[in-house]
Amino acid sequence: MVTLVALVTVLYANRRNLIERYLEHEVHEDQISAGQQQCEELQKEIDSTRRRVENLDSDPLEIEAAIRRSKDLVRKGEKIYRIETGPGGAPQGTHQ
Repeated sequence: MVTLVALVTVLYANRRNLIERYLEHEVHEDQISAGQQQCEELQKEIDSTRRRVENLDSDPLEIEAAIRRSKDLVRKGEKIYRIETGPGGAPQGTHQ
């Protein structure tokens, strides 16, 4: 009797592709989990950016930093070093 039940169970699982369906389900669960994690990271970035924008109204240092970044402005006596990258992200002018 136990053998018959085991045989019917194996045949049913094989006929319905239960193992393949379960493995596909696991893959989809991993994809959903990765998507949820990415959404959480993006939400944190949105919140951080929103706080920075709100601070632009009241924080003079943040206002100055935003203007300097957007207009490429420097203070008197400051030295700015720009590192330009070539194809593949390697700094230009370097020898390998």
